[in-house]
Amino acid sequence: TCPLYPVTPLLSLRVSGQAVYFETIRDCYESLVIYSFMVLILEYAGGEGNCVAKMQGRPALVLPAPCCCLEPRPRTVELMRECKRGTLQFVVLKPLVGVLSCIMASQGKLYDVVYQTLMLTVYNVSYTVALFYLLVFYLATKEAAARFNPVSKFAAVKIVVFATYYQSIVIRCLPGMGTEAAERLGDLILCLEMIAFSLVLGCAFDIGPYHMGNEVAAAPGGRAKLVLTNASNVFTARDVVQDAIHNFTPAYQDYVLQVRHSAR
Repeated sequence: TCPLYPVTPLLSLRVSGQAVYFETIRDCYESLVIYSFMVLILEYAGGEGNCVAKMQGRPALVLPAPCCCLEPRPRTVELMRECKRGTLQFVVLKPLVGVLSCIMASQGKLYDVVYQTLMLTVYNVSYTVALFYLLVFYLATKEAAARFNPVSKFAAVKIVVFATYYQSIVIRCLPGMGTEAAERLGDLILCLEMIAFSLVLGCAFDIGPYHMGNEVAAAPGGRAKLVLTNASNVFTARDVVQDAIHNFTPAYQDYVLQVRHSAR
């Protein structure tokens, strides 16, 4: 994530009037980061089916604020489904709004007051819902993935993706700050912040456990082939689409049971 985050705001600062297109690229990758993080935690817990099985044996989950006054939720397959739905709506909506912003920019209406108000309202709701359900997801699965230290990873993702967004909202609210000026100031601050964020992400996501063995590295073209394969897996939206279909259809519980059975 780090190389993309400073490069896109830097390009936005250098290429006048084209910021929305660079930001859309960042938005699309940002949504993949959130989805990949959720999948990573599930893999740490032994896969989706096994994760649900481990959750079900634990006490009911006390929801975080502002829903702490509600009844604790049983750690069932339905809770997992809610968490994934709450996160996937952001994963799908973020790039769609980015593409819509590109279309509005091409028509010279990107900074129309009505569109900006609508876009910020949709973004705020989507970000807040995703942040809440990611927190619930983490609280529900932290015991199952405890040996992989998910706390630091969860904190790093929250800082880079969510804190930077709310930071941009604060900048927009500064007295006398226009929309375009706020975007340029936000891009400049993000470029500088990524120096520290890269260190945080480097500590949270240690590459040690994923280091390739000597046999793979020594094979002819082994390292390059593996890198290309992994890159194609990262940048594909196929898994996101399939997961969204499974999570928004009535047969989700059967799907989870099937995944668990296949893992065995």
